[in-house]
Amino acid sequence: MRSKEKVLTEYSLDGVGLIKPGDELEHPLFGVGKVEDIFELGDGTNTIRILFEAHGSKALVPEYANLSKYERKYVEMDERTFMQKVTSLFGNRNT
Repeated sequence: MRSKEKVLTEYSLDGVGLIKPGDELEHPLFGVGKVEDIFELGDGTNTIRILFEAHGSKALVPEYANLSKYERKYVEMDERTFMQKVTSLFGNRNT
């Protein structure tokens, strides 16, 4: 870290909302990544360092990076639906 950088615990980005380390964001080129750090530079600009799953760590200027919040989608399934899926994959082994 340079002497004129200030570490931020959160940052509000227009169109995205409040961003904090640990949040998952999506970039159109780099894909999904997790916020590692947020900095305010000596000249007043901000930088967000994001560890992308497929491209490693990148430092981006949030206002120009075209970032969006990423929400992992989990499929909720009741027990009966789960068993139907298993049966369709493996057949009914009880007969």
